[in-house]
Amino acid sequence: MPHTLQLIRAAKSGGWDPIFAACIEDDLVICIHIGTGGGFRFPSDDSPLDVAITTMNITIADVAADLLFSSALRKFPKLKFALSEGYMGWIPFFKERADFLYEMRRHWSNQDFGDRKPSDLIRRHFLVCFTEDRVGIRLRHDIGLEMITSECDYPHADSTWPHSPERLWDTIKDLPREEIDLITHENAMRFFGFDPFLHVAKAQCTVGALRDAAKHVDITPKASLGSFRPGIAITGKPLMARDIKSMAQLMEQGAGARPRTN
Repeated sequence: MPHTLQLIRAAKSGGWDPIFAACIEDDLVICIHIGTGGGFRFPSDDSPLDVAITTMNITIADVAADLLFSSALRKFPKLKFALSEGYMGWIPFFKERADFLYEMRRHWSNQDFGDRKPSDLIRRHFLVCFTEDRVGIRLRHDIGLEMITSECDYPHADSTWPHSPERLWDTIKDLPREEIDLITHENAMRFFGFDPFLHVAKAQCTVGALRDAAKHVDITPKASLGSFRPGIAITGKPLMARDIKSMAQLMEQGAGARPRTN
């Protein structure tokens, strides 16, 4: 999959129509990652890294809006997108805002959703994925239970692994069992069209059973970041935007010095 901006341009121009048609024919889900949804955004070079990380997940709303108001979803009513690491607490506002703008501006923006509203297409075409989102869980019925899935984001820094089951359970333990099943596995099974229990018995897929089968895996936390921060001294001071930009430039220079394999 190319950079998301390329996908968006192609969705608007119709250039990817054959690919979208093939995805529908083979029942494939197009996964959009937050990195290609906009990635790090810094108001200034003096912004701490925490600023970009705090807002990065929400940048996937840009992609969702661009796809929503392109013609792709109306042209291909069975097209499916998963918004990886995008979380979900923002979805109710997103739906309400899209419907409001459509109501107020469609007469001069030339949008036509027929007898539907933009929010109808959001629930039909998108799957949202969260690691920890207590606000989203409280708003799950406004979001749409059928479009919510949990994830652990392993092996990224946001990952709750190896304590993902406990942290997730602390968030969803008071929900009805049928809702827990939807969020933890049934929505993903339906959306992606697969049944893992055809290969591994359901009784062997509990947290306890899987951990018993993986006792040989080393889950000891590792403190070193290794080569992830080339050229940046670990000083104890917060990482700033300029540090990340310098790191990116060094990594690009290193990549340019290596022969390409594609």
